[in-house]
Amino acid sequence: MVEKLSAYGLHIYDKVSYFWERGEAIVSWLLEHPDVKDWIAIDDDMFPDFKANGIIPHLVRTNFYKGGLLERHVKKAIKLLNG
Repeated sequence: MVEKLSAYGLHIYDKVSYFWERGEAIVSWLLEHPDVKDWIAIDDDMFPDFKANGIIPHLVRTNFYKGGLLERHVKKAIKLLNG
């Protein structure tokens, strides 16, 4: 995944380590990093708390069983980051 993103000039800044309640973990991370204005979440799963925590508009959802991060996901990530 890192190589695919790097090919487009994108880099992974950080990640959350919680498996459950991942939306809450993302919100918590964002509160700890108020300087971050534009962000995306790349995940191959849809957690129940994503909707309640406002993650869905920032989500690039991949599919582990269908190739993981594909070029179309990277293009979506760029589009989301550019507004």
